[in-house]
Amino acid sequence: MTGLRVAGRRAIRARYPNTDPETSLNPDGWIASATEWLPPRVSYVTNPPVEYVVTDPRWSRNDSTGNELHYQAGIGGSCAHFDPPFGYWCSKSPARTPDGSLTHRWPSGVKYPGNLPNAPYKHPEGAIVHSCRGGANCWFTWMFEVDGQSTTNGTLSWTLGGFQGAEGSDEGGSWYIENVLEELDSPREYFFDQASDTLY
Repeated sequence: MTGLRVAGRRAIRARYPNTDPETSLNPDGWIASATEWLPPRVSYVTNPPVEYVVTDPRWSRNDSTGNELHYQAGIGGSCAHFDPPFGYWCSKSPARTPDGSLTHRWPSGVKYPGNLPNAPYKHPEGAIVHSCRGGANCWFTWMFEVDGQSTTNGTLSWTLGGFQGAEGSDEGGSWYIENVLEELDSPREYFFDQASDTLY
């Protein structure tokens, strides 16, 4: 149950940190402290894309930093989950960042000790981690559906998500978690237990 209204007012999925998403903006309600992220499962290194580059000088130009830009795209690789699996940021070395630092990819999990005081969770499956793309700004946000937890390593992990936005990073930025029963601790919050068909 991704949304709920009570007496015409939007309820808030149980989350940490607490905030009202209708009246607050990042960084309010986001974890901005140092966070360790699990490395991507798929990248242009593990799954090299097929490169397509138009080198005709009529279709080239320089950007503001002097990089020569071409029409180019990567096919497959870390974008194999897209339909079609094709795009500029799917290239292993887009001309704007030839070192591959912004090639499409996403972290595979997060270490929670020190950031989630109520973790580990009894049933974290189905929790949603929202994260800014790694880096100095929050150009866009990712959503990841948690499907694994290691209490030994203090990690939450996922296989679904990361397809929002195009540029990539090995790490996330500021983030929060929602849809977790243990985080049901604030007015207007709710949690729907799909397994028992119970609304809290």
